[in-house]
Amino acid sequence: GSGLKVIADYLNSTRTELNNFISVYNLTQKNSHYRNNTPNKTNLYSLQTDYTKVFKNTVSFKAGLKFASTKRDNEVLNENFINGNWELNSNLSNRFIYKENLSMAYASLEKAWGKLSAKLGLRAEHTGMDGNSITGNEKFKRDYLGFFPSLFISQKLNEETGSAVYLNYSRRLQRPSFSDLNPYRLQFDDYLTQLGNPNLTPEYTHKLEIGTVFWKGFSADIYFALTNDKI
Repeated sequence: GSGLKVIADYLNSTRTELNNFISVYNLTQKNSHYRNNTPNKTNLYSLQTDYTKVFKNTVSFKAGLKFASTKRDNEVLNENFINGNWELNSNLSNRFIYKENLSMAYASLEKAWGKLSAKLGLRAEHTGMDGNSITGNEKFKRDYLGFFPSLFISQKLNEETGSAVYLNYSRRLQRPSFSDLNPYRLQFDDYLTQLGNPNLTPEYTHKLEIGTVFWKGFSADIYFALTNDKI
């Protein structure tokens, strides 16, 4: 069961979306007609290696490394329909380039004692981000390192029904999305806009879970989660 695995991926994606907005009011002077053209391009590279070593005394060790790099070039072209022609609205147009590099390493040790099994793991993740709102001449950087331990304990009760009890703990993170960070004010209609915040930081969650599998895959559990720096 021991082995070494190496995976490499490359993704190149281009997308163009055109949205037309027509607003009609009782007060005709408030009527409007505009459109948003949103071409974007995404490049993603990743390289991952996983090593597994299985020992004879029901012990297995796993370790791995992964690097992922993402670059997204996103543009919004806002145009107003005036006197039968489309005219660029530079105040509501924007170009935003986002780069993110993730470096990750993990190790875990798993052992079984009859019907009891336990797995202890630790993952480290380093994040480097660069955001550049070219239109607004606004740049930001992020550089942070996080450690994420985990523990999984399971006790089988009945082999035939698959019943078991388990206890799990893990620490996780959730990063702000691309649109959450973009400081551009995107106008969906006359009363609905979206505005990102480049100062957002990732949220970290501790989760403790206790549960049981009581019959052929049916389960019930109770958990407690504590989240810091909620996005």
